[in-house]
Amino acid sequence: MSLFIPEYKWMATGSKQNLKLQLLQPIKKENIVIYPDKGEFEDWNKKVVELQKLGFKIKCSSIVENSEFETGTDLADIYFAIRKDASKKTLEIVLSETEKKIQRLSKINPFIISLIETFDLIDEKGNGIRKTCDYFK
Repeated sequence: MSLFIPEYKWMATGSKQNLKLQLLQPIKKENIVIYPDKGEFEDWNKKVVELQKLGFKIKCSSIVENSEFETGTDLADIYFAIRKDASKKTLEIVLSETEKKIQRLSKINPFIISLIETFDLIDEKGNGIRKTCDYFK
């Protein structure tokens, strides 16, 4: 992913067993977003909540989980599928109830997005709040 979206630092864990304190300690102060494979969101999000309690600035994205792709699909699979044939395969993102509320509120007061970003706000399940559905440029 680093070759295609270089403005971010990308790191593969290799497996959910590698999402642990010892391996993440060197990047504890970084803003971290993980993208678990489809079907793995709940397990990864539990680990994220534990790491947040230890002071990590980490969120678990549900973009892959909420896609129409099959179980086992990862972020790179989606990225390449979209790049390969954008006209045949689209990514439908299902917004959480919190994100739907934020979208409605941001039309009334766009500064709510600044609040979310400034304070790294999360929803009641510990998920990051997406401000837009424009993830792939």
